[in-house]
Amino acid sequence: ERPRHDAEKSAEHGIGLYESRRLKLYTDIDPEEAAPLPPLVDALFDEWQAYFGKLPPARDWSDYQLTAFIMREQEPFREAGMLPAGLPVFAHGKHNAQQFWMNDQEHPYYRRHLMFHEATHCYMQSMGGTTADVPVWYLEGMAELFATHRLDEDDTPRFRVMPGSPEEFV
Repeated sequence: ERPRHDAEKSAEHGIGLYESRRLKLYTDIDPEEAAPLPPLVDALFDEWQAYFGKLPPARDWSDYQLTAFIMREQEPFREAGMLPAGLPVFAHGKHNAQQFWMNDQEHPYYRRHLMFHEATHCYMQSMGGTTADVPVWYLEGMAELFATHRLDEDDTPRFRVMPGSPEEFV
């Protein structure tokens, strides 16, 4: 039930599209920084399934995929119709069902961390039932648990990694 966006129209606003099996990413950040992000969510999907269990199948049997918007500047997204007028103002990120919006972060680690955080919220909403009765501390704690990560020397992501020192998380 995610809105569809025209990639050509988005490009007119300086917004690129990067896609993997589990993430469709619209962003105005540098293409070299954007391109590696969607496959990282594919790896995180496997971690979610191992921890929470498998999701029920989609009605149309399609693969699970999120839509994300990582914004250096919000205005082009607003002009392109990708930033809903009714979306509450947010300082860092906001999720709704199978979509999330986030402001770009200064450091690559924190960009990935926030992306994983918001994506985890989306996954948890997809598990069935409602999160309305789930304590906020649990929802936020799980999002932070899966957001904490490290990239190995070959850029393989490791999730649920507790920081030992700041130098390990760049």
